Amino acid sequence: MRTWAERRPYIGIGQAYGCEVEAVFFDVPLEVCRQRNARRHRVVPEDALAKMAEKLAPPATAEGFARVTVVPG
Repeated sequence: MRTWAERRPYIGIGQAYGCEVEAVFFDVPLEVCRQRNARRHRVVPEDALAKMAEKLAPPATAEGFARVTVVPG
């Protein structure tokens, strides 16, 4: 999920069940995504990639995550 608003309901569900909610964020530059996309069998349109990248907000513990692990890409 790209934004805090999209993640919030899932964080709430986990917390309601008493779970520690952890985020794993794959921090991949847009240019790398474009290169990987070009090699896919089903290519995602460029405008869709750009829109997703624009909306992307990395997760933060302030949202309610117990931990945020960043995996560089």
